[in-house]
Amino acid sequence: MNDPRDCDFDINKLDLSAAKLAVVKSIYDGPSSPDGKILVGYPFGGEDLQEGWGNWLARGPNNFGVPNAAFGFGTGIMKYFIFNDPDWSYVNYDFKDYAEKTERLAAILNANNPDLSEFRKAGGKLLLYHGWSDAALSALGTIDYVESVYRLDASAKNDVRLFMMPGVLHCAGGPGPQQADFLSALEQWEQNDKIPEVIAARFPEGGSRPLCAYPKKAVYLGGNDRDPGSFERR
Repeated sequence: MNDPRDCDFDINKLDLSAAKLAVVKSIYDGPSSPDGKILVGYPFGGEDLQEGWGNWLARGPNNFGVPNAAFGFGTGIMKYFIFNDPDWSYVNYDFKDYAEKTERLAAILNANNPDLSEFRKAGGKLLLYHGWSDAALSALGTIDYVESVYRLDASAKNDVRLFMMPGVLHCAGGPGPQQADFLSALEQWEQNDKIPEVIAARFPEGGSRPLCAYPKKAVYLGGNDRDPGSFERR
């Protein structure tokens, strides 16, 4: 999927029990508390891959005694960072005090300030990439952050660029084009003021396709989907 947000699949059509369907919906919707949304959900993609949903969100075989990696990270944060209680349990926790209890840690860990003016004044360039099928960190969160940076100051596009990688899992893996020379693009940007608009991304088994700086997309025109000439930037 070039952009999973364009997929209008109705998950209610899945042949699942009501309980299982509710779990799947909760993953796509993201967690909430009585105060509202806690975090974005996940886009379509990576559901059938062991290194995707398998290890991170479902029950995988290599998760060191926990149901999945998300459970391990999530409960660990709550036990040892939020409540300082190794016996804390998610059972019957209603999230009513979540905003209050996480306020101290959020001030340290959250990276959601869209004001990058000081960083940019100092000559900083920020090049981000995210795999659309990343089941560890939702690509929608990175997109939301970059959009908030652009909303605050449209000129930030001169110094902040995001490249979305279709079909790529957490950092790498998956069926998508996962090998891209972001470092060279960053060097050209910093040294020669060449703002990266398109970067070639290679498939491990051969061939490549272009990645476009968000919100532009490389639209497939037909033909060989491992040939950059089969795509158009829009």
